[in-house]
Amino acid sequence: MSVRPDYPQVKANHERAQQLITQQWGSLYQFALPIYGVRLRTGVTVDEVVWSIQALASWDMREEHIRLSPPRYADPIDGADRPHCSRASMIYLAGAVENLDGSLLSLEDLYRRTPVAVPGWPVG
Repeated sequence: MSVRPDYPQVKANHERAQQLITQQWGSLYQFALPIYGVRLRTGVTVDEVVWSIQALASWDMREEHIRLSPPRYADPIDGADRPHCSRASMIYLAGAVENLDGSLLSLEDLYRRTPVAVPGWPVG
C-alpha cells in the first residue's frame, strides 16, 4: 500500500513539488554558503544537501506528532531549546562543507560561524 494514491497525475505533481523544493532551497544554499565563508566539499551536491536536510526535517515533524516528549537539545551557542533536527542538520553540514580555502570545519566552528561577506554590503 502506498502513502499516496497510485495515480500518474499524483506522482507527477509530487515530482514537480520535489523539483520546486530543490530549486528554492538549492538557490538559497548556493547564495548563503559563500556569505558564511564555506563551500560544498568535493563530491557533495546542492541537491544532496537539500534532500538530506528535508529528510531530517520531515522525520522530525513526524516525531513531534508521535512522541510525548520529542527530543530537544540546548543550542551550544545561545542555550536556546532547539528541535533535534536543527542539531542533526548542523552535524550533517559540518561534514558537507569546508572553508573556502579547503580546510575542514569542526561542528563547533560551524556553530560559531558568522557571515563573512554579504553581496553588496560592506565587510566588517
